Amino acid sequence: MRNADLTDRYRFSLRVHTLPKTPQLARVQRAIAHLQDERFTLPLEHDYLTLPTPRVTFWAHRVPGTELEIVYSILPDGISIDDVRPDLGGR
Repeated sequence: MRNADLTDRYRFSLRVHTLPKTPQLARVQRAIAHLQDERFTLPLEHDYLTLPTPRVTFWAHRVPGTELEIVYSILPDGISIDDVRPDLGGR
């Protein structure tokens, strides 16, 4: 299991875009667990590059069954979950 650092921005945006104890929140949590699974190479097949910067590359991962996507970056020792936002349709 990869280590996942949940940033303050992620926590804030999660509260904006989901309600506690809803199927939508459970789907976001399952999607993060999928990103943490070391059996899969990151970025995943349908993830797309969303915000390349000189220091960090951000990827977007669609949350199945929702209109949301998770923005994450790959770190040497895991991943950083940086944001959850409406799906911008980057594919």
